[in-house]
Amino acid sequence: AFGELHPIIRPNPTIPFDLIALQNNTNFTLDTDAGEIDLLGYIDGLGDYTEVVKRAEEFEVRGQTCQVLSLEGLITSKSTLNRRKDLQLLEELKSLDILKKQGKS
Repeated sequence: AFGELHPIIRPNPTIPFDLIALQNNTNFTLDTDAGEIDLLGYIDGLGDYTEVVKRAEEFEVRGQTCQVLSLEGLITSKSTLNRRKDLQLLEELKSLDILKKQGKS
């Protein structure tokens, strides 16, 4: 599906993005002709696709319905990762979640 986009695995462009790579790994950061793509088969704090989709919300983008990880799911994942760059975003994400919930009441 990505072949025509000429994917290159970042940070190691010498590894081909092929069936063998897909069988041996779950997550990829790719540089493609369409731009950067994060291909995630597993999200820390949430799990695999089956678990992540439970935390998804539907949005319409250019006439297409897309499932997007909920703000709550993103907060859970960022909290689990415990990386400095993620922790720096947590307060902002939590504030956005509060505002979103207040808008629903």
